[in-house]
Amino acid sequence: MNSGPYLNIVGRLTKEWNILQFSFGNEHFDNDHSSVVQTSTISTLNAAFNLVAFFKIMSWDKYFSSSFFTTFVIIFTKRQVVLIWSVIAFDDEYTTKLKIANIRTVFKLNGISLLNDIHVNTSDTTRSLVDVLMEIKNTSRIWIPIFGYYLHDYIEFLAAVKQLSLDPTVYVTVLLDFVVLGEFKPPWILPNNSVNETMKFYFDETIIARF
Repeated sequence: MNSGPYLNIVGRLTKEWNILQFSFGNEHFDNDHSSVVQTSTISTLNAAFNLVAFFKIMSWDKYFSSSFFTTFVIIFTKRQVVLIWSVIAFDDEYTTKLKIANIRTVFKLNGISLLNDIHVNTSDTTRSLVDVLMEIKNTSRIWIPIFGYYLHDYIEFLAAVKQLSLDPTVYVTVLLDFVVLGEFKPPWILPNNSVNETMKFYFDETIIARF
């Protein structure tokens, strides 16, 4: 991460070239580089601002027809974005609601409209995640689930998504994975470095945004 005039120059180039710039770090603070602006990415504010940048570079904040990853063609309108969150995604209900409110605010300030904003309680057996998704699948196309800090927290949600057998060229699921200290190891990689195919299947055809 650069500071001072370098950050300003990089920012101008990013705008001029219309490319996506991520300027953030993890929660490790290096005292030997006190002139460097340090940013904690565990913040949902940072995640929300970076999601907005991602949406804009993909033109998901507009009405559009676009292709990405060379194989997928997706048609969206800007009001087909849905936020789906667990009431205990971040430590406790109060903290979770505060963080979700931050995300809503950042989206609104940057012109990202939410078609729906759904909070779920995964311990409520009377309304399964599959039922929740069935209610929104005909009207929404971009799903942003928020179920915790780590990719492991999304397994139950992704299992529900797979039960619906959705067309990956029509629906997009964007997962948030917050950067923490330590080596990143995807949930589908086993301790012996082999691949858990079932777990990999759950995460296939999703977009993982690491913050």
